Amino acid sequence: MTLTHANFNDAASQTAQQLAELFTDWTTPHFFLHCCGGFDLNGLFDAPPQTLPLKTLAGFPETPDTDGNTPQLLYGNCHELSILVQAGTWRLSDGHGLLPELLPIAIARAADISNAVFIDCALSLNPDLKAGHWGMLTDFINDFAFSPLDGLHHLLDHPFPNLAETLNQFQNSEIINALGDIGEMPLLCTFLGRPGFHLFTPAEIKVAHAQGADFIGHDLPLLLTFAHAMGLRVSCLVLAGAQLAPGEHALRLARQDFLEAAHFRSPQLTRALRHAIAEIEHRPQDETEPASTVPPEISSSDAPDADELLA
Repeated sequence: MTLTHANFNDAASQTAQQLAELFTDWTTPHFFLHCCGGFDLNGLFDAPPQTLPLKTLAGFPETPDTDGNTPQLLYGNCHELSILVQAGTWRLSDGHGLLPELLPIAIARAADISNAVFIDCALSLNPDLKAGHWGMLTDFINDFAFSPLDGLHHLLDHPFPNLAETLNQFQNSEIINALGDIGEMPLLCTFLGRPGFHLFTPAEIKVAHAQGADFIGHDLPLLLTFAHAMGLRVSCLVLAGAQLAPGEHALRLARQDFLEAAHFRSPQLTRALRHAIAEIEHRPQDETEPASTVPPEISSSDAPDADELLA
């Protein structure tokens, strides 16, 4: 099946219905986690999860991603709460177009999942955000020449979503607290997404600094925009895979640096997510609470509690 804007919604709905047949003991997951390649999710689930290669489902590429891995769907329980996890992803630059990258998000929404957490690894431009440290996104910049909603407005309740409300304050707060409980207080950050699978030129880095970016990476703003527009409650953690402070040169950077950082920090990630998922689920959000509008330049390093920080 070749994905098009015309059949995208049908593909998402049909696949969401299939999940109940493909995964045993299926119940509507409490969370959808979208995790880029490099992270090891061993320890996130109460027991080994059921796995499903995305390439076996209609609308997805059959080829591996650029790192040579096959993106998977994982289903199981975390603190006895069912969750659905996408482990690995194709990027726009893999050459399959944007729709296969957006499809898992649409499937999650069609399966009535309400909460989404995105985890990525990117290049830090912030001197305080060293390699191996976490950032919690409070804002992002889409430096692509298009919106992921182009051609898909018919799927949305509101065709002009307010992106200032993309990142959810309540969910962000619980994730920050969970990381703080294990000794890691993430910085509040802005992410700049640029097209291409290259590591960036000095001029691109300079422009990113001028735009106020703490991270520079690839497709993440497209995914966050789409997930919010589809009605999901969205949060995003980004790991600094490498750091490039102002004036430094990028020649020493390599893709392997990012993969190794993600693998090294995976145990910390899974511990924090397990704690955050349990806290979020057992402390329902006041639906009148606004999404996070915290200025990205504020650092959480001196804050004793994330609820106070994000208020």
